[in-house]
Amino acid sequence: MDSCRSSFSVPALYDLKRTMSDIPVGPRDPTSKSSSEGVAFSLLTPDGAASLTFCQQCTSVDVYTEGPGTSWLQTHIFHLLGLHDDPSQFQPTGPVRRLAQNNTGTHLSRKPVLFHRLIQIVLHQLVTWEEATLAWQTMVHRYGEPAPGDFGLLVGPTPETLRTLAYFDLVDCGVLPRQARLILNLAQEHRRIDLAWQKGDERLLAFLSQIPGIGDWTLQSLRGSVLGHADAVITGDYGLPHAVCWFFRRQERGSDEEMIELLEPYRGHRYRIQQLIMQAGITAPRRGPKMPVRNWRAH
Repeated sequence: MDSCRSSFSVPALYDLKRTMSDIPVGPRDPTSKSSSEGVAFSLLTPDGAASLTFCQQCTSVDVYTEGPGTSWLQTHIFHLLGLHDDPSQFQPTGPVRRLAQNNTGTHLSRKPVLFHRLIQIVLHQLVTWEEATLAWQTMVHRYGEPAPGDFGLLVGPTPETLRTLAYFDLVDCGVLPRQARLILNLAQEHRRIDLAWQKGDERLLAFLSQIPGIGDWTLQSLRGSVLGHADAVITGDYGLPHAVCWFFRRQERGSDEEMIELLEPYRGHRYRIQQLIMQAGITAPRRGPKMPVRNWRAH
């Protein structure tokens, strides 16, 4: 089996776990693991699946890659680690400065593949975080495959596997019917999606915007968490405007318009601020009891 060991120099304040914190979909994501020694996760590349393990040693990160996708990944690991990103250019003032100082070391990772990440984002449409993570975990356990290596990881279902399913197969995993239809459509379109991405990020986003069920929330989430754009602004989210307005104004409820106004002085780094707020666990006070996780299979 193909494998490769490599090492990358990182800045003194670089934090591997913070940088990779958006990769796991919940603490029980079968495609990733985290421990005191480092992080590991699986990816589905054009050449096949691969498992990657990362271990930070002060100012370096050791990387071990195993599986058919190993060779393909080697030219992408630098960007996956976010080493193209320079957070030192972000010099905010006031409360944002304190937030950044208390959460140092996060670089914006640019993911080398997007199919599974796009599915994960779609699963978060219109449902709670708990519902989305449970649906992803169930999908992977039911339709995924063992990832290369001895890490005990799984790799998410391939487009080819998904194309053999009916939408109610995904609904039975806890996926909303409209999400299920969109995921199956993405599986049909995955080659055209990859071809669009080869022509640049904006061509990719323009192509995706033409697919029914993909709106601005999905596109901006993709722009920030996959493409690593520091100025992506996620709108249409239920909790994020409230969290941003609470952070800046101690205002319990906020709108997208108010959030955009508050982030405007930091144009160029607006996604970075949204990410810092999410990583810090900042949320507005709740006004009522938390909604229970819905059982969509009962509908």
